[in-house]
Amino acid sequence: MRSIDDAYSDLIANMDFATAMTARGNGLSQVYLSAGYQLSTQTTTAGNALLLAQARDAKQTATNAWTDAQAHLVKAGQTAFAARMDANLAQFRKATAACDPAMEVAALATSDADNMKAAQRLNTAVSRSLMSCTSA
Repeated sequence: MRSIDDAYSDLIANMDFATAMTARGNGLSQVYLSAGYQLSTQTTTAGNALLLAQARDAKQTATNAWTDAQAHLVKAGQTAFAARMDANLAQFRKATAACDPAMEVAALATSDADNMKAAQRLNTAVSRSLMSCTSA
């Protein structure tokens, strides 16, 4: 009975935590992307600053959530899942490295014409990063 209890405790403390953090990171990656697209419609300096801060925070919080999930997977001895998490985290970092410069440009745009250029740049960055994720 003790081994069943220990196995269940390990499941809750590590695997369940890792699952929850993975889901949280996935949601935050959508917040990051949403803020980027919202930047392409924002025409105020204050709005741009707020959205850029939201994107940066979502990126960092998602990265932290996935890193915590990976650590719990390793602790639970689930190295295969931890390796998959590492690969996903690497893809996210690659995607955000492609999107961050486009977001920085979008955060400077205060006219409709500049927003249109920023939106096109962001769309190109997102499309390329998604293609690299699916072909990896």
